[in-house]
Amino acid sequence: MVNKQTDYQNYLLFIREYYPQSAFLKSEEGLVKKLFISIHDSLIISEIFSSIKSLNPICTQLLADQKLIYLKTLYVLPINDDFQFYSIMRANVENLLRILLSKFKPEMTYKEIKGTSFSTLNELLDSTYLNQKYKVELSELYSFFGSFSKNIHRISSEQNTILYLKEMMSNSLIARPLETKITSLEKIKTILIYVFLDIYKLKSDSFDTSQLSRLHSILGEEEYAKLPFFKKSY
Repeated sequence: MVNKQTDYQNYLLFIREYYPQSAFLKSEEGLVKKLFISIHDSLIISEIFSSIKSLNPICTQLLADQKLIYLKTLYVLPINDDFQFYSIMRANVENLLRILLSKFKPEMTYKEIKGTSFSTLNELLDSTYLNQKYKVELSELYSFFGSFSKNIHRISSEQNTILYLKEMMSNSLIARPLETKITSLEKIKTILIYVFLDIYKLKSDSFDTSQLSRLHSILGEEEYAKLPFFKKSY
């Protein structure tokens, strides 16, 4: 079972110990908690998926990478550094595209697929049936990659003094950017779950009891019941 409240409180303890001046400790708890849970849930889902025994080793490793990406996202949040946040989120999208591509390119080694550029990932995925069945989802991922890149370039072009480091961490968090981050994280999580389960043809018996229990705990009853392997086939 996953106790989100306990994990959130432990995360706050981590911030208080290592980043006591962090704006995250002074902001509206509801949004901060929602942002944490969006990342936390995606981390746990990546971990669950990476432990599916029937997957090929390359996909398993890419899912483990996805978990690490989400863990690093939690690590950089307290310093309120959008440059790092968007850099990690861009890596997140790129790695998710690699996870999807590994289904269609089983001949590629882990090193080869990790070295594939974003533009080549686009070309290869656009040549699969995903470009018809999941055209909207692919377009969303491409769009996220582009918007994250623009944010990175915008931030890197700003002229800041060393005092900006203090301002960056302690400045109040604005609700709208937080909500935008949560929305993008939730959409990426949805694609990770539904597209991944579908293209890899995973059924409930692909998971052991503890994996299904953790998945149920993360998603909740309503979302858990919507998983592709619970849909009736006629």
